[in-house]
Amino acid sequence: MLNTQQTLDDLTDGQLLAELRKEDRSIFWPLLCADPKFPTECPRCAKSVVVDKDGLCSECAYEFEEER
Repeated sequence: MLNTQQTLDDLTDGQLLAELRKEDRSIFWPLLCADPKFPTECPRCAKSVVVDKDGLCSECAYEFEEER
């Protein structure tokens, strides 16, 4: 589980968003399901925000994009 957490920590925002959207099909779901969001900085408004699977900044509605 520790290796999975380290790998999860190394994902980009776009990769993490893709994993959130997979939900229980993601190998990371056991780590994500309790709180399916991630903190990041919005590139548009430069504020610290928490992003969920919708991928929208809560401050300026910037749409984060998935990376596959």
